[in-house]
Amino acid sequence: MIQKLFSTSLFCFITLIALAQNTITVSEINYNSEATVDPGNWIELYNYGTADVNIGGMIVKDNNNANVYVIPANTILAPQGRWVIAEDLVLFPALHPNVTNFSGPLGFGLGNKTDMVRLFDTQNQLLLSVTYYDSIPWPQGPDGEGRTLELLDPAGNLNDPANWFDGCIGGSPGAPYTPCNDAIIISEINYNSDSTFDTDDWVEIRNVSDNPVDIGGWKFMDDTAGLAHTYTIASPRIIPPHSNWVLAQTLTKFAPLNPSVSNMEGPFNFNLNGNGEWIRMYNTANKLTVSVHYDDEISWPAGADGGKYTLEIVDSLGKMNSGSNWQTICKGGSPGRYPSQPCPPLTSIYMPELTGMSLAVNPNPSSGYATLNLNLTKPETLSVSVLDIQGKLIQPLANGDLAEGITEISLEKVDIPSGIYLIECKGKEGRKVIKWVKY
Repeated sequence: MIQKLFSTSLFCFITLIALAQNTITVSEINYNSEATVDPGNWIELYNYGTADVNIGGMIVKDNNNANVYVIPANTILAPQGRWVIAEDLVLFPALHPNVTNFSGPLGFGLGNKTDMVRLFDTQNQLLLSVTYYDSIPWPQGPDGEGRTLELLDPAGNLNDPANWFDGCIGGSPGAPYTPCNDAIIISEINYNSDSTFDTDDWVEIRNVSDNPVDIGGWKFMDDTAGLAHTYTIASPRIIPPHSNWVLAQTLTKFAPLNPSVSNMEGPFNFNLNGNGEWIRMYNTANKLTVSVHYDDEISWPAGADGGKYTLEIVDSLGKMNSGSNWQTICKGGSPGRYPSQPCPPLTSIYMPELTGMSLAVNPNPSSGYATLNLNLTKPETLSVSVLDIQGKLIQPLANGDLAEGITEISLEKVDIPSGIYLIECKGKEGRKVIKWVKY
């Protein structure tokens, strides 16, 4: 009996020593890939100690004890070394051809909602365990949005969601996290306009590289799949180095309130979610290239949620899905340019929408002859003008008192090339703008 107790105590003591000396951790998890950048599930192990560790024979499991992967014998992790265990030995090297420090196949998949990753020693004694989730406060980017779960502090609590962050698109398997090498990013988001400065939704795209990039034919989407939630960028669309381009939901709302912005296009005709969502871009090879999951809660700036401000990126090479990497700077934002202060006043360009009036161009689009129909519920003193899509005056049409009822103004003598134009009716109490397409 004494010998048995001594043997048990010795075994427990040795096990505790092994646990105390373990410097292997789970440092990255890819559990739910986006379809166009799918290498299968994978797990990265990391030696954050100062001595070599033989992880050969160690066992990886998820939450099911029947799912077992044994790491190949004599797999040595040097200090700061990393080892990836891939589910699919065809998909993984195809997407990550430069990664050689991996093995597999894992033999089982990881849950898309939640799961455990557990590491056991060669005696099947538990060394570590992490349970991840796809819901807040856990990072959202790894849940089918192309990014991975990356660990912040290897000596920290693996089950603390604050100890994990959204990595790059595709992750950094077999290597430490470094700033994402993305030439094109989303640098500003207007997702919930204030009612007194309603531009509708828009996003700003930035080329952060030193070379021009053609994004013509790229697709911009929100969190909902389908043609109704897809905008294809006009081609060619070359963005110079360190320059911006704006995609506007509604040109007739955006342009009059941002008359100096010419580097823009649209409309994309779908709403960005006022509660936060995943927005993304696919290149001409239909591969996910830009991905941001913004939010209106937690660490994200509150002023952008209906408070006249926009979300502006702080570090173009920083973590795209981190609320701390976004800020509010000026009311109305800085569409099409880098932000700067002092901020320009909004009142110099804003007028509320004029009520008691309906506008229509017939036909629209039109090749030449067209008529503007104004229907007033009461007499108004108005100036009526044709503007270009940036809100600059092209030609006055009328200026003076207009009677209640329908007034027709011919557009036949408006000598302009084919394109998209705005027709503005401005009075003392506000303005109303409609779009006219001439071909």
